[in-house]
Amino acid sequence: MRSAFRALAVVGSLSLLVISCSEDTKLSADDYDKACGSDGDCVIVPLGDVCTCGEPGAIANKDKGRFESEYKAKRGKCSSTASCLVDPLNGKVGVCKSGLCAAANAPPGSDAGAKDAAAE
Repeated sequence: MRSAFRALAVVGSLSLLVISCSEDTKLSADDYDKACGSDGDCVIVPLGDVCTCGEPGAIANKDKGRFESEYKAKRGKCSSTASCLVDPLNGKVGVCKSGLCAAANAPPGSDAGAKDAAAE
């Protein structure tokens, strides 16, 4: 009987571990407006798992505030966060391609991209 309780306790603990590791910590450009008329309408942001360094993506500037709020909320769910040696957004800019924001390489010699990072 005692071993049955121990087994149940272990299974219960593992279930809690799985639940706590499956928190939603991902952001997708698909969840934000990407419509644009010019490059100035776009901003570069870190997408993917907010507990890691992320991948550069672009959204419409008008959704930047909502993105920052959701980024901070999801980042708070991370049990640990990556310490990125190189800013994954550096060297990228938001551009308007066919009416939708996209991430692109910044022109050589510009400091664009580093300023665009929505959440630090």
